[in-house]
Amino acid sequence: MRFEFNKQNYERIDNFKGGEKYIDAKMFFDGKVRILIGRLIPGATIGKHIHETNGEVIFIRKGTPEVKFFPVMCG
Repeated sequence: MRFEFNKQNYERIDNFKGGEKYIDAKMFFDGKVRILIGRLIPGATIGKHIHETNGEVIFIRKGTPEVKFFPVMCG
């Protein structure tokens, strides 16, 4: 499968997942898998959220991010 993100325009999403400012994103979603390419401006955040039925992989290509993980109690 090939994703041609270079042919997509960025979509501005304000307060992504309850975060501050906005993210510019290109997204693929087939009903199960979501692949997102995003750009955050300095000071922007992605809000705290939980992945109960899926995972998340983050690749940082540029900048100095701060990532906070919050433990979740199960059971």
